[in-house]
Amino acid sequence: MLRVPSPNLLPRSRLWMRLALLAVLTGALLPSAVLSAPLRIGFHEFAPFSYNDNGQPTGALIELTRVVCNALPEGCELRLVPNPRAKQLLASGEVDALFLGWNEVRAQHMLFSLPLLETEYGFYSRPPFAPQALTALAEHKVGVFVPSNTHFELVKLNQSLKTQHGQGFQIVEFPQGNELPLRMLQKGRFHAYFVNRDVGAWYAAKEGIGPLNFLPAVSGVQYCLAFEPKPGQRERVARFNRLIVKLMAQGAFDTPLSQWQMSPTSVSFPPDPSWNMPF
Repeated sequence: MLRVPSPNLLPRSRLWMRLALLAVLTGALLPSAVLSAPLRIGFHEFAPFSYNDNGQPTGALIELTRVVCNALPEGCELRLVPNPRAKQLLASGEVDALFLGWNEVRAQHMLFSLPLLETEYGFYSRPPFAPQALTALAEHKVGVFVPSNTHFELVKLNQSLKTQHGQGFQIVEFPQGNELPLRMLQKGRFHAYFVNRDVGAWYAAKEGIGPLNFLPAVSGVQYCLAFEPKPGQRERVARFNRLIVKLMAQGAFDTPLSQWQMSPTSVSFPPDPSWNMPF
């Protein structure tokens, strides 16, 4: 489970200002050919973080990314496609970055932006089933979207439950991360649905599914942009991250975070090198 480091003892406002100054002083220039090409960023359908609204891409992550892109000299090109297609675009080099949740396995082979927001995962269930602890899910069916960071975290939770109590839950995998798993929960296909808190709430409201119970399970989940390592990429990501710090110090993310009712990251900057977030 991803645990967020304790904030630096330096007051946050002063910390941001010092890091912003550092970002300006250390802003190394990239080759003009690289700077002239817009940063191509892929997103997948994942409301309320990234989704299509009347033909226009929107969502909390997209709007936060636009704040950075508007301040980036070369600008950005944003693409919203289905999840499998988004990953194909990154693998083929058709996009430079992809919205992903950070985890320690991904950090071993990908470069990450600094977190744009922080969220949590948990279990939605329908009354009368109302688990108050992870142990209450033992020997029950739990649905989850795959492949995903939620699935990665759910497998770890299940292993922990098995290790501590000798019995885990049965994981039911779904290739869709939209309203379908919630409909299956409503029909009793499984006992709980493990999902991002805001994603579950958004689709439940959209489909009129409820009432639902929610058991928080994984906090401090960091949503970032992930980059494939390639020549010149580390410095480009570092420049992107220094710009994020500068904008955070200016309060540029406050309005979209408030509008989308999202939480800013609580990670101390610069993060540990193992996070693979160049700065």
